Amino acid sequence: MKALLSSFLFWAACCFAHAAVGFGHESREEPIYPFGEEVHLLLEKTGHYEDSNEDGEFSAGDTIFYSFLIKNVCTGTIDQISVEDPQATVEGEPITLAPGEEDSTTFSAYYVLSQEDVDAGVFKNTATVSGKLPSGEVTTAKDEDIQDIYVKGSIKLEKIGTYIDTNGDGVPNVGDHVHYSFVVKNSCHVTLKNVHVLDTMVDVAGGPITLAPGEKDKTTFKATYVITQEDVDRGKVVNKATAEGENPQGELITDCDTYTVIVEGPDETVMFELTKAVDVTEAVLGQQLTYTISITNNSQVEIRDVTLTDHLPAVFTLVSSSLEQEADGGWIIESMEPDEQLAIEIIVMATQVGEAVNVVELTVGDYQIEAEAEAVIITDHNVDMAISKTSNAARIYQGDEFSYTITVQNNGEGTATGITIVDELPDLVGYVSSSYLLSSEGMEPLLEQEGNTLRWNIAEFPAGESMVITLTVKAKALGELLNEVSVESAHEDVNPADNTDKDYNTIAEFFIPNVFTPGTKDDINDYFVIRGLQQFSRNHIVIMNRLGDHVFEKENYQNDWDAQGLNGGAYFYVLKATDPQGDFHVFKGWVQVIKHTSSNQTER
Repeated sequence: MKALLSSFLFWAACCFAHAAVGFGHESREEPIYPFGEEVHLLLEKTGHYEDSNEDGEFSAGDTIFYSFLIKNVCTGTIDQISVEDPQATVEGEPITLAPGEEDSTTFSAYYVLSQEDVDAGVFKNTATVSGKLPSGEVTTAKDEDIQDIYVKGSIKLEKIGTYIDTNGDGVPNVGDHVHYSFVVKNSCHVTLKNVHVLDTMVDVAGGPITLAPGEKDKTTFKATYVITQEDVDRGKVVNKATAEGENPQGELITDCDTYTVIVEGPDETVMFELTKAVDVTEAVLGQQLTYTISITNNSQVEIRDVTLTDHLPAVFTLVSSSLEQEADGGWIIESMEPDEQLAIEIIVMATQVGEAVNVVELTVGDYQIEAEAEAVIITDHNVDMAISKTSNAARIYQGDEFSYTITVQNNGEGTATGITIVDELPDLVGYVSSSYLLSSEGMEPLLEQEGNTLRWNIAEFPAGESMVITLTVKAKALGELLNEVSVESAHEDVNPADNTDKDYNTIAEFFIPNVFTPGTKDDINDYFVIRGLQQFSRNHIVIMNRLGDHVFEKENYQNDWDAQGLNGGAYFYVLKATDPQGDFHVFKGWVQVIKHTSSNQTER
């Protein structure tokens, strides 16, 4: 009797707790349990759809992510709480919840939609939470999530007609055929069934078929139409077809396409398309320009004896033509087939200042058309080259490799020619390498080196373009470092003040000896002293023997290594140092330790 009363009281307390403590989610109503049913856990399952392939439509491979809110609604602690979902993949380890405690972060799940799910248009999924009561009894709760993934579907039809000259006379006649083929594509993410093609004028053979998402059919559906006198009189056959299919919900999906077949004799009307273009609209004296004449025969028949006349303005001199010209400077094209295209390139040179409009005429008998290229403005050379050079304020030590940055620009309005960039390197440095970066692919710098003189030659330097040279050198000696660079062209510069630039820097002393003699301690070369080491804010040195063993290592070396306890011979060092600007330097090399010992002298 006591056990029964205790069980009743535990049930009553849990039911009271359930009634008193809610989930606090206004968008969901809590389940109502029949009288007498024990409620210990509440589960709220929420699904979130994610368009995995980002195509904006529900499709196989998309993912539904689930979150779970679990609450203990009784007065006892519930252990070993876990979530099971027969369809989704659940993540999360078992937890324990005290009375009234809830958890929304431990458990999560995901499910990848299949094609069957998308075809169904809805995905339902039920999860179960279970836990162990203080009495040892297992209690459970369930919740279902419903995802609406309805896709109406779409279909695409392409109709193609081919004229068949059945009697082979080369002229459309009554009784000739038009053969139709149909390309039907399922352009959605659901399966389409009962796919067939209807045509207003012919009976279409083939089908019905089923199309999977993205599937295309080119061979199933065909039709033949027999040309009538009305078609010949009209000069064409216009025919409309409709593709139909059913989505998984039985709804009808359609698409239409119309194809026109011309069944009239050829039109001998002369019709051409003529254009003329120029590669630049601003030029300077001496610059070469390219005009392109494009011709298309839009007639339905071959056209013979096509004459072209180009009215070259007086400011230009003809350099060359891709098609050989007649004696009068024009061109005669013997024949052009229907839809044939021809392009003629004319290269000219600007020889006078002014504005040029170039016109070309095409003549076939009484037929004549003309085309005009964009106007070209020709000016005298307006060259304004500028150059700058910097070592980027680098701290330079003897033996260092460092780089100069040289920037060359054409600030003028016209293309500069005959460009020469000269850099006379001081004796304190030696050339290592150079590279450049161009703002235009049309420039081709050529480097010439004679000792410490570097010279870059560029044939043409267009207006508004730039070139950045990275020049790497090695500091060979100590001293004040002055480096000057200049640029000049074949034309007078409107602003010569920026045609040169100088960079000032200093090569600081830094010397690592390759021998010292600590054997006698005579205050002469007794320590491994690195001159200029104090210029670095911090350093670290490692000294090794021939086997690679570390025999000495020190942070912030103070020139105090005397090889104590070591034999004479060659040792190897790695010195890493950071200068006041924060730049990192690494020095590697060897040093010969010389020790003179005798029978009455102890090595120190």
